[in-house]
Amino acid sequence: MSKFNRAISALFAGVLTVGTFGLAACGGGNGGGGGNGGGNNNADTIYVKMYNGGFGTAWLSKAGEEYTAKTGTKISIKTFKSESMGPQNVKTDSAELFFLQDSHYYNFVEAGVLADISEAVTGANPYETGKTIEDKLSEDQKSFLTVKDGKYYALPHYVGNWGIVYDMQLFDDSNYYFAEGQDKNDEWQDVDDRAIRAKFVKAKTDKKANGPDGVYGTDDDGLPATYADFWLLCKYIGATGNTPIIWSGMQRGTYLTSMMASLIADYLGKENLLKNFNFNIGDTLSNLARFDEDGEVIDFTDSVVFDGTNGYEIYRQQAYYEGLSFVRELLEDHKTWGNGYGTSDSFVYTDAQDTFIRSVKETKKVAMLIEGQWWENEADGVFRSMANEDEKYSRANRRFGWMALPRANSAKVEEGLARTMLDAMNAYCGVKASVPAEKREKIIDFIKFINTDEQLVKFTQETSAMRGLSYKLTDAELSGLTAFGQSVVKGIQNSEVTYTESTDAEYRNNALYDVNMYARFNYEYGTVSAPYPTVFWGGVGNKPSAGANVSAALYLYRMYNTRKTSWLGKAARA
Repeated sequence: MSKFNRAISALFAGVLTVGTFGLAACGGGNGGGGGNGGGNNNADTIYVKMYNGGFGTAWLSKAGEEYTAKTGTKISIKTFKSESMGPQNVKTDSAELFFLQDSHYYNFVEAGVLADISEAVTGANPYETGKTIEDKLSEDQKSFLTVKDGKYYALPHYVGNWGIVYDMQLFDDSNYYFAEGQDKNDEWQDVDDRAIRAKFVKAKTDKKANGPDGVYGTDDDGLPATYADFWLLCKYIGATGNTPIIWSGMQRGTYLTSMMASLIADYLGKENLLKNFNFNIGDTLSNLARFDEDGEVIDFTDSVVFDGTNGYEIYRQQAYYEGLSFVRELLEDHKTWGNGYGTSDSFVYTDAQDTFIRSVKETKKVAMLIEGQWWENEADGVFRSMANEDEKYSRANRRFGWMALPRANSAKVEEGLARTMLDAMNAYCGVKASVPAEKREKIIDFIKFINTDEQLVKFTQETSAMRGLSYKLTDAELSGLTAFGQSVVKGIQNSEVTYTESTDAEYRNNALYDVNMYARFNYEYGTVSAPYPTVFWGGVGNKPSAGANVSAALYLYRMYNTRKTSWLGKAARA
């Protein structure tokens, strides 16, 4: 999804009009301030602006064609490549309906730039019998979307998060699965190669371990249950002559930090994760670090009670430390795990995708990739190129999976928390407030259409991803997805999806740091605020080894103190 370019990417001026007979070019600028501020004059066309990233626009173009065939109303789609589009952009843009990403809902609501679309959410849907869109929202979603005045000003768009993709075919062919009773390890560094080999199945018919969920017969059987298991797996993959795991070296700050946030969310579980956004007075935050005078961690036995001023205490949770430690190991032994790609400033995310996909033809294959759930759709061009050589390399015929994340240790496995997935998208669909009432009715009708179960499923079939509403795919619909798409859908449906929004005033006052979990992991390194992967490897400005002595504990300590100072400073100004 290339979140690294949010601040520098230019708006794209491409405009598509979806009509009964397909796509045709349509006039329009880049949406930077044209129009009459109240929408466009053509009453028979709905003007849409959306982020054109990993999920693409084909799903909306196809939905638009169907809608035009039903109603005669055309859909004009304008795209942009900056992931963040603020309230002022929405206010001045000539578009009427917006699909936003990486956006803080309350910023738009409080700025008054979004229209009340409650009728679209709660009203009867002429395209679907017996269901409203509100029926497909979780209680958490209903709560934060209506907090201002009980009205809806936007709807969730799509969901997704960061994690690890694995080549299921390679895992099958190479027996990279833990054998029954051989997972849930807490030590790995002193385990010799012979003992490591004994932990894995010898044949496809061998019974696999029950994986991080601790239940036999589920999709995570044989996958690493703990962080130690993961490193044992990486050592085993390397010993068999393949590359364990790669990621974008140029964007290591974003990719590793984002995956770390996913690890932290899953460590905490939904109930404790929500404390990181709600800060309810009287709630207790436990397993907090106690530091010595040098910033080293003594233990994690401290706890605090939220009192309305001390939300910064979240930055010394053990979950944060465990996530930082995982990333440190990835970077410290990056040449062992990933051939050094992970620190190369010329190795961009598309290079990582390309290397991962094409390695199937190499002697030394790549087993895993750190990416987002949108990667397969984003890399469609690579699949098409390989399919031109041989259809067996097509996207439909390759078998990739979305790995269930390992738990920090065996105790966390035994704790049995439900899988917790942190939404990374902050994506919403909303209508500009200044659109005239008559036109707004047409847009609300279109919103109802694209949020029917039928259209939600078609989105998933097109993108291998999920919209941010509750819906199910039939077995036949699921089997029609790629192997990776099936893995993503099952992973999301078997997880407690948690959103990085909150109604809490303390959270909103500190939104500079906390719009989402992925923006949190910085501290002031000299004169620059930098994420841990940047500080640890290459320092700021890629100065060699500038931060090599910054341990996970020391980074946690410095981040905590930086955030505390900042948090208290904002509270004083509020």
